[in-house]
Amino acid sequence: MGNELIESKIGPSWCKVDVGKLLRKLRIPQSPADDGVSIVAQRFRKLFAGHELKLQHAIDIFPLEFGLTLDKLSSDEKILGFLTPQVLDWTAAYFGIRRDWLDGSVPHICGEKIVQMKIQES
Repeated sequence: MGNELIESKIGPSWCKVDVGKLLRKLRIPQSPADDGVSIVAQRFRKLFAGHELKLQHAIDIFPLEFGLTLDKLSSDEKILGFLTPQVLDWTAAYFGIRRDWLDGSVPHICGEKIVQMKIQES
């Protein structure tokens, strides 16, 4: 996988992703002391950074019914309070990533087959 650009079928029509660059940015080393919960907030933050979006832009992206405010993004603890199963599902669908990656259950943001399929569709 090189520096292929793909266009997102989900989300804004202007969104183009350099897959190699995105995957490098989203690698999060998992420390032995990780409690399994804080990684969810870390990955949420990394998801925005990997798309070169500031976290505060999330309030413009998320549907109003989620009730996202800047205060809810001010710390990992507050982010964790915001990240309900419905929010995690929506986030994964919007960015076209694996939900279990957001949960911290798997190390890869998307499966190899999914990336190849998206590249071939371009």
